[in-house]
Amino acid sequence: MADTGTPPVLPIEFRRYNSYVEDPKWQRKFSTIWPAVAGLFVLLALPHLVRSIRSGRAFSSVWGVTEEFGHARYEAVGTSKSRAMRRGGRGSALRKVEAALSRIGAWLYWTLPGIGLNLGQIIIVAAYLLTVVLCIVLKAPLISNSNRAGFLALAQLTPIFLLATKNSILCLLLGPGRGYEKLNFLHRWAGRALFVSALVHGALWIRNHVQYGIEIMGEQKEQSGIAAFACLGIIVLSSLRVVRRWAWGLFFAVHVLVFPAFFITVCYHTIYARPWIYPALALYGLDLLLRMFKIRIKDAVLVPIGKQMTLVHIPYATSGWLAGQHVRLRVFFSGRVFEAHPLTIFAAPPSTTCISPSSYPQGVSLGARVSGDWTRALNVYAREAADEILADENSSKPIEAGELKKKHHANLRVEVPVQVMIDGPYGGSSVDLGQYDSVLLFAGGAGVTFTLGLLDDIVGRVARRRREGGERTRRIEFGWCARSTGLLLLFTTSPPSRRPRSLPHPSTVQESSFTSRSTSPVSVTPRLFHPSRTST
Repeated sequence: MADTGTPPVLPIEFRRYNSYVEDPKWQRKFSTIWPAVAGLFVLLALPHLVRSIRSGRAFSSVWGVTEEFGHARYEAVGTSKSRAMRRGGRGSALRKVEAALSRIGAWLYWTLPGIGLNLGQIIIVAAYLLTVVLCIVLKAPLISNSNRAGFLALAQLTPIFLLATKNSILCLLLGPGRGYEKLNFLHRWAGRALFVSALVHGALWIRNHVQYGIEIMGEQKEQSGIAAFACLGIIVLSSLRVVRRWAWGLFFAVHVLVFPAFFITVCYHTIYARPWIYPALALYGLDLLLRMFKIRIKDAVLVPIGKQMTLVHIPYATSGWLAGQHVRLRVFFSGRVFEAHPLTIFAAPPSTTCISPSSYPQGVSLGARVSGDWTRALNVYAREAADEILADENSSKPIEAGELKKKHHANLRVEVPVQVMIDGPYGGSSVDLGQYDSVLLFAGGAGVTFTLGLLDDIVGRVARRRREGGERTRRIEFGWCARSTGLLLLFTTSPPSRRPRSLPHPSTVQESSFTSRSTSPVSVTPRLFHPSRTST
């Protein structure tokens, strides 16, 4: 056969763009960029993770709240040199570097009013959106072929689910205190980016069909694509801030029910969807599995504090959480067993807490301020049950209704037994207060439950545990601003057992309370704790 030479090569400008070959390459590029950036943040958080592992705080809440049966509790006797003292001056250079980086990083917490994002979060969101846009538009004839946007929409499913799950691997690698709630802002913006990508894909596809007179709802591929986009639209609309704030139950139900419908319809729409759905389902399945290990059904008591707050004490839970973390709580009362709400634990674990166990419940302590339907119903139930308990206790001797009401409103702490389900703990503080000489804690309203837990933890680590983790804290200032004096008195008039024990080290805790709407003069005096001057 005669040799005809090298076959002619078609110039690039005359080649037909094959989106099913080129666009998956950009999917892989995007799927290389975001894990690399996530790995960079994990690397930056490595010192924090290492310190947490050394102090035993890193993975203490992975398996949920536990109860230590037969655990012998003891107090430290005498004085001993802490780990920080034994180290002497080692690590001072590293601390100076960390302090300098901390000062620089403080600028990233600057927040624009009305946006809800600080400067650091804005930079992260902008970088993510820029990456998505570049991967969609670079070397892509979007007007004639909009498949690139559809491929990038599928590629974003994995990071969206990674950022959404409560038991995320990324949260574990970033260290304690950097839970799903810290990453949720990026989950929301990634979801919006996915929706816009699908919108670009669908809008340009419809434009081409209209331009060339092709039926839009012709084949099954088009029908399933429109159905998948409709599912995305429902999810995005139900995720608006106003819906999440005023109808959170609707938002949650739509999320849980509609995303499986989206997965099904998008698989009918294109065969290229399945490889990107499997990782998302795996992350969601892992989250459900770990949440099963964290769920507990416990006996608890409700303590109504007037009409403003209900305290929830779970005594049979002694470890497995850190100060400042929260749990999702279900209280089995009045047919509301399907409602779960996040509440912050305002006490440290019994092994650390500085609260006396003689008269104050040890374990998980939560505070639910009356602010919505569920918290109001819980408070009403607790007060009515407390009235019934008081009536039963005084049934043997005559008592007037007015006197009973007077006793109830005199802040008589009546414990109402209930059963609860807790899922957690999650979140917490990303800052280890023990690394700082001076600590300022300030909270507004019911947000004091978060700072109370941190205060109890750091005082307990200094007082009870003799700075065994190398704590350096010498001065703590605790500030609380509430709308009314009634809320302030919920804690300032607590029994003496609520107050910290005497501190064995030269440390000072100053507490200040402020009210912005005082209806009557009430003396709320800041309390100063001056520990006995012993050796450090």
